[in-house]
Amino acid sequence: MAVIDWLLRKPGAAPKSAPAIARRTLDLGDRALPLAIRTLGTARRMTLRLAPDGSEARITLPPWGRIGEAEAFANERVSWLARQLDALQVAEPPRPGGELPFRGERLIIDWRHDAPRKPVLDDGAVVLGGPAASLPARLQRWLESEGLRLIGEDAAGYALTAGVPLPPRRRARVVSFLACSHPTLRPRVHVIRPCATRCRRPSRC
Repeated sequence: MAVIDWLLRKPGAAPKSAPAIARRTLDLGDRALPLAIRTLGTARRMTLRLAPDGSEARITLPPWGRIGEAEAFANERVSWLARQLDALQVAEPPRPGGELPFRGERLIIDWRHDAPRKPVLDDGAVVLGGPAASLPARLQRWLESEGLRLIGEDAAGYALTAGVPLPPRRRARVVSFLACSHPTLRPRVHVIRPCATRCRRPSRC
């Protein structure tokens, strides 16, 4: 369910069922690629995308589209899909001396024996100590805490602008959020901020 739909839903309203997905397989010559075909009532044209992790190709169909047309559409573009797969970077877990994407920057992972276990930002680097084996998990927890902090700051700004009290955090719905994403760090916490007021233009909420 989209965030705006969730915010504007009526109490007690039943959630909309997810659209059915037709599963097929594409032959890319040296490999097979799963194909997921989904029909959306809001779609206006057929679109083909590759999943971010390269696990499948995805086609979105408008209501008048046909599954057979989607299959033909994808088969005509197997060369493009193969190039997209080849261009995907191989994800590696965070390691000492590596880089971590963070808010539009790439931080150097500065791991030290004598540094605190908790990551700390320091002039283009994130400094931390502790066991090297648990470095990915501790970086993920740090990213999640940074995400919650940033969302809290945003919520305070919106509440101030609207002239309403800041909603208690306990009312926020936890879904899935990560302040920024390393390919091997999976998001686990996402706080969706409830609207302080009913927006007249939800698209800007």
